[in-house]
Amino acid sequence: MADESPPPPRPLNYRGIQPKRVKYVPTAEDRRWRNRRILLRIAIFLVLFLPISLYFGPNLIMFGTLTRVSPADFAPLVQSLSISIVRAMKEYQRDAGQLPFQMTDLVPKYLPNAPAGGQYIFNGWFTQSDDSRQYGQNISYDFTPGSEGWEVNGMFLSGPIPLPPVTIGPATQPSPPPK
Repeated sequence: MADESPPPPRPLNYRGIQPKRVKYVPTAEDRRWRNRRILLRIAIFLVLFLPISLYFGPNLIMFGTLTRVSPADFAPLVQSLSISIVRAMKEYQRDAGQLPFQMTDLVPKYLPNAPAGGQYIFNGWFTQSDDSRQYGQNISYDFTPGSEGWEVNGMFLSGPIPLPPVTIGPATQPSPPPK
């Protein structure tokens, strides 16, 4: 019996004695409060997040404003880029008796040079479309007497731009006699 060796040492337990885990069983009142908290979170999501993501977000990303774009928002763009072209078209109409068919009819007598881009004349109809600035909106000028004025049409809005019609002064040169 001299071969008996001592039993191996037990490993040290630094965590202490592990308590027995008790499974929690929610009561009916616990379930009701849990459901109320879930409904509150859903309501907060619907009230706060959806208006921001569906209304304000796209407007801010696309137009740089929190509100929807209106035809009045296009007035500065028209004033800076298009009024001189429509004025030149009206001067051409006064002198030639008809609206120009293309932009080259106006250069160099009525316009010093052709516009950089985005403005077009086709068979007496003026339109301006610049997708990078207007997000697919087209600005046009209606020359029809009685309904003359600026309009914007496109995916996001359609309507008249609140600007007065373009006017020109009387001819400084006498018109040629009719043939």
